[in-house]
Parts: sequence; structure tokens; C-alpha cells
Amino acid sequence: MWACVTRPASPEWDEWPQRGHDAANSWSSRDPLKGSAFVPRWWTGCRPATSSAAVLLASGRLALVGLAYKNAPEQTPFIQVLDAFTGVELWAKAGAKELPLDRTPGLYSNRENCCDSLVLGSKLYVLAGAACHLFDLDTGRTLAVWKLPAEA
Repeated sequence: MWACVTRPASPEWDEWPQRGHDAANSWSSRDPLKGSAFVPRWWTGCRPATSSAAVLLASGRLALVGLAYKNAPEQTPFIQVLDAFTGVELWAKAGAKELPLDRTPGLYSNRENCCDSLVLGSKLYVLAGAACHLFDLDTGRTLAVWKLPAEA
């Protein structure tokens, strides 16, 4: 028998749901905690595109959203969602077949992390080329895909 142990977020913890922390790009957390005696020690494994992945922390989840690289079509793009406290992978989608998102590195510099992903509550929004994709943060299920107008 297997169990997935997770922990709800504490109201004292601040979230980092998008690049720049918040809509104002303040780059500063309101988290009053300086640290704790418990420090998780886990590693998600190595996969292509982790250095350019967006890293989002919200709702007790750590979401990594990677770009698509032509030399790694079976592994990129990817979305990996972990429990923020244990490091347990809750779900992942990887590769052009499973996750056909237009997220080529030509849209970004090689030194800039992706800044086109956002977590709101239990929803993950990912901009990819000419569409915005909405995923359920807990299950990975695609909830909607919105095509963007050409002038956007």
C-alpha cells in the first residue's frame, strides 16, 4: 500500500506564484519566517531545460515549467509539480507528444528564466506560443486552452 503524504501551507508562509514574486514584481516575500529546524533534503533528478525552467511556489506545491528543446523532444517541454514540503512528485508531463506546447528558447535569452507561468489557487497558467494553457495544479489535467489573437 502506498500513501502520498503532503502538508497544507501555513498562513504564515508567503507564496511566490510568479516570476518577480507578485504582480508588482516586488521581488520580495512577505514571509515572516526566517527558517526552521526542518530542512528538506531532496533532489528532483536531472532533466534537460531545468536551468531555464520557471519555478513557482504556491498552494504547498513547487511547479517547474520548462522550455522545449529540439535536441530533447522526448523530455522537453516539461511541467513537474512537487509537494513543496516533501519533494514528492505529484505529477509530471514531459515531451512533445505528451505536452505539445510551443515553448522554444528563441522566445527567451539563455540567461533568463521563463516568466510566462502563473499559479492562482489550484490552477497553473502557462503561456506557450500562440496559446495560454490552464492546468489543474493538483492533478495535471488540462482544464482549458485559449488561443491568443495574432496581434497579442
